[in-house]
Amino acid sequence: MMKKAERVKLEKAFKTYFKEIHKIYAGGDIREESFYPVLKGLIEECSKLFRKIEIVY
Repeated sequence: MMKKAERVKLEKAFKTYFKEIHKIYAGGDIREESFYPVLKGLIEECSKLFRKIEIVY
């Protein structure tokens, strides 16, 4: 189960991601490649968070 602090960090990462996506879209640069750096940032933030979470099966 995810702790509150971890959930807050995850929510912040997604908020940042969607804000950046919107900024790119609103700026008119909607080529696929324009979104790669933002997606990379989201994946990096999530990987930092999920490395700390112990997954129990």
